[in-house]
Amino acid sequence: GYEILQGRNVIVSAPTGAGKTVVGEMALWSAFERNLNAIYTTPLKALSNQKFVELRKIFGADNVGLATGDMSINRGARITVMTTEVYRNMAWRASGSKKTNAEDAGDDEDDDDDTAYNDLVSNDVVVLDEFHYMGLPGRGGVWEECIITSPPHTKLVGLSATLPNADRLAQWMGIVTGRQTNLVEAATKRPVPLRYLYASSEGLNAMFRDSDAGPGAPNGLLGLRGDGNPEKQKSGRSGKQKKKGFSADEPEVIKEGKFPKGLQVNPTLLQAIEKKRQKIDRRIQRQALKEREEYDDEWGGQPRKARLSARDERKERDRMMRQEMRRSVPSLPFLLRRLDQKNLLPAIFFIFSRAGCDDAARYVCNDMRQKLKIRNNRGEAEDELGDEPRKGKRKSRQRRRGRGRRQDNSDQDWYSADESTNLAKDESGRSFRRGSGNISDQTMASIFDAESRTNARHDESSDGSSPYAEYASLGLLDLSAVKEVAARVAAFNKENPELAFDEEEAECFMFGVGSHHAGMLAAHKAFVESLFKAQLMKAVFATETLAAGINMPARTTVVCSMAKRGDNSAMNLLETSN
Repeated sequence: GYEILQGRNVIVSAPTGAGKTVVGEMALWSAFERNLNAIYTTPLKALSNQKFVELRKIFGADNVGLATGDMSINRGARITVMTTEVYRNMAWRASGSKKTNAEDAGDDEDDDDDTAYNDLVSNDVVVLDEFHYMGLPGRGGVWEECIITSPPHTKLVGLSATLPNADRLAQWMGIVTGRQTNLVEAATKRPVPLRYLYASSEGLNAMFRDSDAGPGAPNGLLGLRGDGNPEKQKSGRSGKQKKKGFSADEPEVIKEGKFPKGLQVNPTLLQAIEKKRQKIDRRIQRQALKEREEYDDEWGGQPRKARLSARDERKERDRMMRQEMRRSVPSLPFLLRRLDQKNLLPAIFFIFSRAGCDDAARYVCNDMRQKLKIRNNRGEAEDELGDEPRKGKRKSRQRRRGRGRRQDNSDQDWYSADESTNLAKDESGRSFRRGSGNISDQTMASIFDAESRTNARHDESSDGSSPYAEYASLGLLDLSAVKEVAARVAAFNKENPELAFDEEEAECFMFGVGSHHAGMLAAHKAFVESLFKAQLMKAVFATETLAAGINMPARTTVVCSMAKRGDNSAMNLLETSN
């Protein structure tokens, strides 16, 4: 804090969860108390939305604005939260307009460049959150351009995860900006340690031999035993025999590995792979035995076709192994049940495809919805076989099946839209606002600031007989959370009928499942974020839109692929930062 008050640049390099945001908020306060403006930048729109909500509670709703590629709320506020690319564009225009004004002092034209420059004249500090993004290929240049093009009177505060060359980065920033830059490094361990699990069709197992080993884990990269020296072989087998396979108690990969012992792969996982290989060997042997038995006496006891060659046998083994590995991949409903049993929800599932996120959420919801139909059909069969039908049961089931065709105002109107608003429809049936083409700032802010909307009409059937109990019993939420989600969806659809969620999307929310990616409408993404932050959504399938710095109540992150397609259409392995 002292360095910021002295007008110096500051870079904070600390593990995730160490409280770097406090330094950024202090920088904002230093400008706010002196009636100056401040900017807080993040690399993700979802993170910008979250910081917007947090800062509104600290500095007041009228003093905080938001500017992303999707929306702009309270433009011109004292404190503005924006994505890094938005600030980069502002700094570009401001630096260009400054040069133009210096060359043509008599020019009185009012254009966007002058406006951009004026927006930064009274700006005192810029907080660059997730500063370690500078090291990313392709996108890291945005942070460099922000530093180079920022006005000279602006202080820069970088909040970063641990960096290997933080001191060199601070020196470079001081040279470029002409302002002294101080580096603050925290050598402590990650306050919220990580633990790595491997999911298969058999369940969840620790990924490493030491369950507390790994980047950001309590025992770090060395593990419980960090000697890194392979143990001597105690087996009496010859070297030629050792290369053929694993021993019964410890696979050969571990014995010959060069990793620290605690960071080696869990023997349980390697033994599972060995079982699959043995299974494939037995299949190959049975196939060879079957071929040997296909003799024809008329042809002198010669087989009708030759046995597999060594090359074809290797190809067949590889094909069978790929097939076995695909079978070992757990289904999403199975994985969610296991996470729920181990109390590891809420969870964020990272799928690097927009369509894949929607398909995954739809698949999980359809699985839950199918169980709901099976339960309803079983109840109908019991009613038909019984001597006296149960009163009221069939009627309630008919109400659930007829959702979307209701015309009354009972407790199932959470999915419907208010058609009395100022809307116009074209020949294709698409809805548009008559008065304005944009959603108002108040509407977007109400989505971010959504509070509990549960009212008395949702509590009428608290004994478990209401339709919401079906979603609570088969989904991931409890009864009170299902009612709260239903109320929030109803309010959103009523306030924004042209953006209303359909029945399928609303049911997914009531099951506790949703998706989040850049292809969604801004209002829908904000709604999903509000549900997840309020712990009203237990599983969200997202792309990198929720990948960094999000202070969401997630206990687990599930990485569905260890590689993603890059800009050059090549598959690049994922990188981690502590």
